[in-house]
Amino acid sequence: MKRARVKSVTAALALVLVVLVAALALAAPRPSLANGSAAAQGTPAATQTARSNPANGPAGAFLSIHPQAGFPLDPFLVTVQGGGAVKASTLAPDCAGYVAAGPTVTVDYQGSVDLLRVFFYSDGDPTLVVRTPDGKYLCNDNTNAALLDPTIEVAKPAKGRYDVWIGSAQAKDLIPGFLVFTGHGNVYASNLALEDLVKRPALVEVLTHRERLTNAAARINEALAAVKSVEKLAPGTGSLTAQVTARGELPAPELAAGDALCGGLISVAPNFAFDWSGEAKAIGAMF
Repeated sequence: MKRARVKSVTAALALVLVVLVAALALAAPRPSLANGSAAAQGTPAATQTARSNPANGPAGAFLSIHPQAGFPLDPFLVTVQGGGAVKASTLAPDCAGYVAAGPTVTVDYQGSVDLLRVFFYSDGDPTLVVRTPDGKYLCNDNTNAALLDPTIEVAKPAKGRYDVWIGSAQAKDLIPGFLVFTGHGNVYASNLALEDLVKRPALVEVLTHRERLTNAAARINEALAAVKSVEKLAPGTGSLTAQVTARGELPAPELAAGDALCGGLISVAPNFAFDWSGEAKAIGAMF
């Protein structure tokens, strides 16, 4: 009888201890959502760095080029936009400017030249970083003191993947331009002329007949509005003379309306204006 009573007391004490532990756990202070947010906000942000994946892995570049043997055209131009928010010095200590986290262009180069020249052609202040297949980083800010466009030269370039970052002198400054690859020794950032690469002249836009009439009517109104003074001409007043200069960039048919057939180049604003009143068989104008 005594042993049974002891077992009952022991079980009751164990039950009390379990309840007490549960109560203490519920009463313990827990971090609120606000405390968690404050802790997250107080954690310092990691320093952002540029990256280049291993040579055998995916490049992760904005644009990848895979020429079969060298570049099919030389110079080879790629239209891209330079700039970024990451310090280029995270790639190599000597690199200047700010770049994107990943390469701008990746090239799987399989050519054979004595010297590979890479430069960026723009009207801004770009920087340039090239990672060679052996993992070396080459950097340039300005080609020379007079040219802000950067140039990098690789002697006896090895075959393999080249990662190229186009940066900017100022953080987050976007600089559009042309990334140029060339094996020609006489092609430089200083003497490249884009108009020499394509000789075709600009052509006049071909408009429909309705568009031509609409534009002509609008230009006639523009021409009338451009008149500053008007000479009076009537029968018996003699002739009117004025000194003018012939020039213009607008094809005359673009100003003519109706069945008039005009040729040459003119300006929208009239060189001379007169106001006729009276009757005559004909009025002549000579230049």
